Amino acid sequence: MKKNWQISQKTGMLYSFCLSLILGILILVIGFCLGKGTFYLGTDYNLQQVVFNAAANQAIKEGDVLWSDEFDLGTSFVGAYSFYNLGSPFFLLSLLFPASLSFLYTPLLLCLKLAVAGISSYCYISQYVKQKKWAVVASLLYSFSSYQLANLNYHFQDILALFPFLLLALDLTVTKGKKGIFCVMVAVMAFTNYFFFVGIVVFLLLYFCVKWACGEYKINISMFIQLAIESVLGVMIAAVILLPTWYFIVSNPRTGNSIFHLPEDSSQGFIFLKPHQYVDLIHAFILPSECIMNRGMILQSNPTASEAYLPLFGIVPTVAYLFSHKKTWITKLCVVLFCLMLFSVTNSIFVAFNSEYYARWFFMMILLFCVATAIQMDEQKKWTSGFIVTGILFAMFYGARLLWKFYYKVEFFPNKLLAGMLIGISTIGLVMSYVISKNLTKKYIIEAILVGIFGSVCVTFALNTYYMHKYWNSNQLDISVADFFSAQDLQYPDDNEYYRVDTRDVYGTMGIYTFHPNINSFSSTVSGSVFDFYKESGYSRTVNSILPTEAYGFRTLLGVKYFLSQKQQTPIVGFSEKPVFQNQGIYFYENQQFAGMGFLYDSIISLSEYRKISKEDKHLAILDSMVLEDNVFAQYSDKFVVKNSQDYQDCTLEQFQQWTFQRKSSAVKNFSYNKGKYSMTIISNKDTLAFISIPYDHGFSALVNGKVVPIEKVNTGFVGIPIMKGENKIVLSYFPQGLTSGICISVLGGILFGGYIFLMMRNNKNEKI
Repeated sequence: MKKNWQISQKTGMLYSFCLSLILGILILVIGFCLGKGTFYLGTDYNLQQVVFNAAANQAIKEGDVLWSDEFDLGTSFVGAYSFYNLGSPFFLLSLLFPASLSFLYTPLLLCLKLAVAGISSYCYISQYVKQKKWAVVASLLYSFSSYQLANLNYHFQDILALFPFLLLALDLTVTKGKKGIFCVMVAVMAFTNYFFFVGIVVFLLLYFCVKWACGEYKINISMFIQLAIESVLGVMIAAVILLPTWYFIVSNPRTGNSIFHLPEDSSQGFIFLKPHQYVDLIHAFILPSECIMNRGMILQSNPTASEAYLPLFGIVPTVAYLFSHKKTWITKLCVVLFCLMLFSVTNSIFVAFNSEYYARWFFMMILLFCVATAIQMDEQKKWTSGFIVTGILFAMFYGARLLWKFYYKVEFFPNKLLAGMLIGISTIGLVMSYVISKNLTKKYIIEAILVGIFGSVCVTFALNTYYMHKYWNSNQLDISVADFFSAQDLQYPDDNEYYRVDTRDVYGTMGIYTFHPNINSFSSTVSGSVFDFYKESGYSRTVNSILPTEAYGFRTLLGVKYFLSQKQQTPIVGFSEKPVFQNQGIYFYENQQFAGMGFLYDSIISLSEYRKISKEDKHLAILDSMVLEDNVFAQYSDKFVVKNSQDYQDCTLEQFQQWTFQRKSSAVKNFSYNKGKYSMTIISNKDTLAFISIPYDHGFSALVNGKVVPIEKVNTGFVGIPIMKGENKIVLSYFPQGLTSGICISVLGGILFGGYIFLMMRNNKNEKI
């Protein structure tokens, strides 16, 4: 180490990577200790990241990459995983390991992501400082900002780690005339996460325009064309994921939650945020991060990701920079971003105009804060304005909390102990920041800063993790239930037939993790027809698929044979009173009304009539009459007995048993699944329409006895197959919409990119000659 940290660019890169990696390992050790041997962050991490890494890993190695049969009721593989991990370089790296070790390599990958965030942010920030040691410090602030610590539970780290490389690529393209690197980074970001890519595109446009307006970028026609070409080629290369994902998400009703179509009962304003959200924004800048559940201030839960505090320093040096550099592009862009975050409609441009207030784009603004902090330290200017503004924000925060307490008659802080500790961390940080600001030229100041950052991060992470565990243990799951070792070793009864299971009070994504069909799942990325089914059934479905126990008829409809529970009690009507199988501390109750994965009906009811039936009777009525959308109903009304809503008032248990018996007698046989294909046999005494409990998706095609037949949407979201009298051998094959086109576009994009680079190299060679 050189005296007083006078380091070169390459040495700074090494320091940034290693320091972030070491700090990442430290919080990993803290997490394993608090989790008693399990790295245990929360539902999105333990029930999604770990599980989805394992499931996608296994599916790819088995070549089952078209349809994910165990994901909820079944869904497109690309649609299911592209939001979470499928295109991420870090996930591709995880394919080197067995899927069964996902509980181990997922936290290790987290450390790697933090280290990559360190080196990427260093490479970007170091452009703007003379002394590279301050870029090293700022890289740690980025890698472990409050946004990062609060969202370790989520899967945001992939995009955070790579984002600074994208800005660096743009800078090098415009200022140094580099060719191709911007295209590569556009493709990488689009592959990694399509949702964040939307916000990143918005930020890039703002970033480009502000830098251009401030004279940082000198743009001519050729440079503008180059950027346009590389942007388009980057998106084209990623089309293999983007295009099928687009077809998938347009059928998801959550994509329709637009800020321009707020429901009448929505408390979210079109222009202004809710009052507490403004207070929460103040909190985001002056106090360390809180976990999304069991929080100490304002709300007990808050998944909006509105965190912007930098470890140790907060926003003190950032604000000091903004006041002392009022005409720079950083200040002007920060002002623009501050204005955008204050209003619902402008904030929504970063999240595809989603009606929910999400601050998941704040990491982009935080990177600018880190640049400003590095420059302020590099120039060794006073931080006075930063302390003053921070003090004013603290006064506003406490004032707002007092008004909240007396006006709404609520607690000043929901968790006084946690709130006190977070305020203490912030206060210590302010004191240390003051001392540091006065001693930036001293010999061991970098070491002191690093100790302060490490301490702030470790204590904040430990607090967040402790309170997250406390919330889970008292409200959802005991930590032992989330033990991956027991979950992955779960054995199912070998019944020599295809069936689904239902689960309660057990590992939340058990079906996905153990590769067995399960009607429960914890994910937003499921087939749109699953949402349709829940909506028409009278139940909400946002991020979880959970049918209440009183809707027992739906379990027969969906082919549920066993109900899994940790409790020894009769769970649901129609299931065995005692468990018929036990494994890993989980009891299996058998559905005595199991009717297979599909069957025939004698009667039908139109969707408009079905909607008139009470929610309490719908789950039974759908076992007697197949529900058809009105246009399909007209085509088949002459082949069935037609029923209406009046026929299903106060349905009884006896009727349920009778209707189930009738469905069993015509159930499909030899039902199987293999790599995107379902095969089955069904016998009918007439030409009719068969119900199959597979979610309806435009990617399916059907063969009946070797002949192509159309697929109808039946029972509010499932597959209906026209069949003939006699034995019918049915094959349902799935191929995602847009995948073929996406592959072609990606290949074309790759070829064009290769040609583009060849021409650029040729031109450069001619210029040198």
